[in-house]
Amino acid sequence: MQRRTFLSGLATSAAVTTGLTGLTRAAQTIPPLAFDSTSSILAADGTPLSDDSLVAVWAEDTATNDDADDDGDAVEYSGRIPLVAIDDSNAGAVAGFGTMLVPDDTDFTTGNDEFVLNVWDALVGGGTVRWDESHGQFYDLGSFQTFESYAEANGYDVQATGDLVADLDGADALVVTTPADAFSDAEQTALADFVADGGTLMLHDQSDFSNYDQTDNLNAIADALGLAFRFNDDQVFDSTNNAGVDYVPTTTAFNDAFDLFADRTGIGDSGPDLEVGRTYEVQVETVTDGDTVDVRFPGGTVESIRVLGVDTPEKAFNAEFERPEEWEGLGDGSETTPLPALQFGSTSALVDADGSRLTDDDLVAVWAEDSARVTDADGNGDATPYGDDPIPLAAVDGRVAGFGSMLVSDGTPYEYGNEEFLLTVWDDLVGGGTVLWDESHGQYYGLSQFDGFGSYAEDNGYDVRATDDLVADLDAADAVVVTTPGYAFDQAEIDALAEFVSEGGAVFLHDQSDYGGYDATAAMNDLAAGLDLGFGFDDSQVMDDESNSGAPFRPTTTRFDDSLPYFVDRPGLGEETTYPYLAYWADEATDFARAELAGETVDLWFDPNEGVRDPFGRLLGYIGYDADDSGSRDALFNRRLIADGYARVYGSGLSRHESFWAAEADARAADRGLWAESDPENSPAIRNRRVESVFVPNAARVTVSRGTLGRGRVAAFAGSSASTPGAPLAAVDRGKRVAMVGGLLVDESYEADEDFAVSTATYENFVFLTNLLDSLAATDGDVLIDGGHGQFAADYALSSEDAAYYQRFLEGVGIGLEQVNDLTADRLGDARALLVTTPTAALSEAELDSLARFRARGGAVVLLGDAAAPADARENLNAVAAALGSKLRLSGDAVTDPEANVNEDPTIPVTGTFNPAVDVTRPVEPEPWGEDEDEPGNSPKGPTGDKAGKGKKRGRGD
Repeated sequence: MQRRTFLSGLATSAAVTTGLTGLTRAAQTIPPLAFDSTSSILAADGTPLSDDSLVAVWAEDTATNDDADDDGDAVEYSGRIPLVAIDDSNAGAVAGFGTMLVPDDTDFTTGNDEFVLNVWDALVGGGTVRWDESHGQFYDLGSFQTFESYAEANGYDVQATGDLVADLDGADALVVTTPADAFSDAEQTALADFVADGGTLMLHDQSDFSNYDQTDNLNAIADALGLAFRFNDDQVFDSTNNAGVDYVPTTTAFNDAFDLFADRTGIGDSGPDLEVGRTYEVQVETVTDGDTVDVRFPGGTVESIRVLGVDTPEKAFNAEFERPEEWEGLGDGSETTPLPALQFGSTSALVDADGSRLTDDDLVAVWAEDSARVTDADGNGDATPYGDDPIPLAAVDGRVAGFGSMLVSDGTPYEYGNEEFLLTVWDDLVGGGTVLWDESHGQYYGLSQFDGFGSYAEDNGYDVRATDDLVADLDAADAVVVTTPGYAFDQAEIDALAEFVSEGGAVFLHDQSDYGGYDATAAMNDLAAGLDLGFGFDDSQVMDDESNSGAPFRPTTTRFDDSLPYFVDRPGLGEETTYPYLAYWADEATDFARAELAGETVDLWFDPNEGVRDPFGRLLGYIGYDADDSGSRDALFNRRLIADGYARVYGSGLSRHESFWAAEADARAADRGLWAESDPENSPAIRNRRVESVFVPNAARVTVSRGTLGRGRVAAFAGSSASTPGAPLAAVDRGKRVAMVGGLLVDESYEADEDFAVSTATYENFVFLTNLLDSLAATDGDVLIDGGHGQFAADYALSSEDAAYYQRFLEGVGIGLEQVNDLTADRLGDARALLVTTPTAALSEAELDSLARFRARGGAVVLLGDAAAPADARENLNAVAAALGSKLRLSGDAVTDPEANVNEDPTIPVTGTFNPAVDVTRPVEPEPWGEDEDEPGNSPKGPTGDKAGKGKKRGRGD
């Protein structure tokens, strides 16, 4: 399932230049247009543009628009969204485009180049086109060399201008891309005269993403010329019709009243005739980044090359495209900057369970700075003096954490690390799921006082709910938050919470200072005693005259127990996601590529399993070059990137996958390059909790080849509202160490961060699948996923690229996830389980024999199907089960559920019906690290739990 895209690599890459002339084929229409990072067009009065006589191109009906820079000035569309408008009411015409359309990074297999040239032909008809570079434009003529050559081959003389007024006299048309500097009154008057005299003006805007647009400056020109349209300060998205991501909408919604859409020979039609099996000698023109270069073919054509089989990190400006889950030991932020200071506004100190000073460092997570002091703010004489001893502000005892203040109530300044710290503690002790916020004891600090943090937690996989009946609601909870109660808990409630904790639930206790007597320390300490904690809360206020956020009663501190995994920075409220360590290595990879390849003559060839081009028109190539000045191009640049630690293997159907993976394994083991800071041991567990429910996308019923599937072998059943109530959705064959699952449980396309409509982090798919395979495996090691049988390119199957979030889950419990393409390889000897999703190509007899030997050594084989898979792919999956002697089969019967489902989609049924005889509902027990923990294939790998929290931590139900 090819989920991963590489549009970020297109951000600055040049592509396809040609010298061929255009020949019109008027009987046909141009291909769809792609509007990369586009604004929409408005009417002159700033309202939605509904005059069809002005609109040449609309987005498809599936598109929407949004205020991407959040400055509140986008005009929302509820109907069709215009992307191109033309006003020909003057002697000369003015065309407005929502985006650049034809910069050098364009995929010229779209119709963009033909369309823009058609517009030029219709409005200009040849002659001199000036390109404005006098207003600080990022998109100068140098960014359009490919289209410039195309236009000049079709009768235009395209020239940059740095003096607009002086150069207009000799021009037939002018192009203005988003200007950073406003046009002067004199320049606006000159433009108005130019258009009135028959000159053509082309205005190119861009979306307001990160506020890179200069919409006001363009609209000032439109005002001066009295145009009938304006540009919207927005961004257009389309999750259905796009070029791989929703901010590159594609469209064929053309207004045929404009004669602009006849097909013609375009830039993408005139490149070299390339094929698999041949080697081409090319010249490296530019190096965009570590895995993208531009090369010139004999004859002059320039093509963008995606270095095949590798993935280098994203650069800082492309951080939004980075998926840290893909980088083992680098995805939890531990390699980045430390957590900022914490602010403990109006905080009490913590004390020992007996009320004395808390000096047990095994319990304390955070202390105040040495400049802090304890005061008795309410004057009742019961504060515990600390003298010169460090003052504890946060502690963790097993599954219970205590804090001297609220930490994350609304109004807490974002520049401190409070929300990141608390969420990381939640991740460590809970890992996702339902968190109850107690409001049943007269608390002032109810959930409504934590709107910001509540939303932040929900964005990170939690379902945070207020409760006014704590005991009744505990059964559905994974954790409970208790802020200072207005009145005490009764014994039944304390007993219920103690049982909750003993079964693996987590409790977070937030006290406050005794200023004004607003605290309820006695009630909190009764609860702490009932939970048998090693700490309690002091009836005090901590003050700090030196380290504070503006007042002594708001002490700040960076005095942390760094042995705990709570104190690494992560994106917090009001912050964009950045990965400075990975971004640094992105630059290092670029520098390496430039040093090795820039200006060199290299060999280019293609992989038989991958084809020639990716969906964005780039070539997917191997690059052979002379690395040692021997005169022989026998070094494979793709593999060098991986072997030297600049890149990871990309989990596709690549024929050289196993060789590349061996290079990565060696780089990791040697701490080479970016892997030097890889520290999966300190990656906290995520989503590791008792299984309550799972979702099964495109579910198919599991059956057997003959007879009846016994209920004792079924791990999960469909719910009572399903199309087939009680249908088996997952089953095991213990004797054969085989499981069959009727859906792709770990398909990352259902993750909110991959633009799925809702969060699915509250489901326990990862825990369920891990328990399922562990219930069958009799050995340790990695989990492998088969990627060598067409899975990468199939919508009904998965490669490792489609399971990065499951990889991150396994990392947190000490298990590696790696792709294997050759099932006869020795790597199976180091694995505990193999995941096989519906293969488009059948496994060979040699591979099936290898799986049988793997199974005989104690390995588990888990087969995952999909109701959307065609019959031949389903039979390929069933053939694996048959070859292993199992009667389990995937049927072609889809299981839907109109009531219990995800996002109101019946094809994504949800179930909480599991067979207790198949042990799939416990949290996964983290495994100890092996001696060769840095080397893939030498698992068990993972955190011991020693640094995961204070005291012994076990999941609910253990």
